[in-house]
Amino acid sequence: MEKIRSLFDLYNRKETGLSRTLACLFYSDYRVIREIIKREKFKFNKEDIRTLEVYYEPSFGSARFDILCLSKNYAIVIETKIGLNTVGKDQMNKYLQVLENYNQPNKILILLTQYNNQIEHISNTNVCVMYEQWKVIYKIIKKYKISINLSDEFDSYLTGSQNMKISDIDIWAVVINKESEIRKIEESLVYRNDSYHQPIFIGVREWNTDARKVLIKKLYPVKEIIPPGTPRSRLYNSDDDKAYIYVLDKPLLLEKPIYKKFNQNSAISVDFSDIEFA
Repeated sequence: MEKIRSLFDLYNRKETGLSRTLACLFYSDYRVIREIIKREKFKFNKEDIRTLEVYYEPSFGSARFDILCLSKNYAIVIETKIGLNTVGKDQMNKYLQVLENYNQPNKILILLTQYNNQIEHISNTNVCVMYEQWKVIYKIIKKYKISINLSDEFDSYLTGSQNMKISDIDIWAVVINKESEIRKIEESLVYRNDSYHQPIFIGVREWNTDARKVLIKKLYPVKEIIPPGTPRSRLYNSDDDKAYIYVLDKPLLLEKPIYKKFNQNSAISVDFSDIEFA
């Protein structure tokens, strides 16, 4: 069995996957964000719990946050970095400028890094800047024995939650011509492809004769990506096969199909206004 040393390995040291997971964690259990800000003597009261909203990657002009948490008394921005990546001074100043425009009495910028290597950029501002490491999140999860089903959480905010909002999602629109491959994705929830992407969903493209357009009727959440040449990939590949294995969850049916100019070679960005689930 292939050994996973840490959660960072699961996302191939990409920050996007961890940011999305953390946003789900904040939304599903308010105690995580409450425990983080408590380190700076901030108190998250019942009104903040009731009014908490979590946004993933909202854009404000040239600034784009990883995560934004808003409640009655707090405007909190979380910027996540892994590996040796850190937040630069210019990027930090953009975040501070946007945060200062919020009406909440408490404004906090949290710079979350894997290692204790974030440079402290001192600035005259009414925003509290917190420098934290990912291990703090781990300790909170362990303390409260927090467990969430990410597939259920994605399903929840995609199908009507008013509190968990994500600005857009990545869908890899793929073409499958072989009946055997179609059965594999429908019955075994496995998709094989020589190309490597990191989508949240995979959608199978279909030709609609009446509309004379290509469409997607359902979305398969991507649970895991297994690279070729690893022990687990041999369950799906021959020894010389170079395909990546995309392990999927049960599909989410769309009430209205997605019509887009799909590109087979890359993921597409789809606004939530384009998506309605059955």
